[in-house]
Amino acid sequence: MNDKIDPNDFRTTRYRLPPDAFALGPEGPDSPPQDLVEEEIWMSIIFLPDDVSLQTSDDHGAELRAMYE
Repeated sequence: MNDKIDPNDFRTTRYRLPPDAFALGPEGPDSPPQDLVEEEIWMSIIFLPDDVSLQTSDDHGAELRAMYE
């Protein structure tokens, strides 16, 4: 989990689950986003649980844009 909050990240009002909430997964902290979703697209998916929305939108901005369009 990345404990640093980016004040420019419009997703910071949502909460990530701590690493120990998962049975399987990486031991270390989450990597920084590689393909961050656009804010308009984010607003269309925020009905998903917080952690799912955050994890998916970190690295799949292009795919989410394609599905949104």
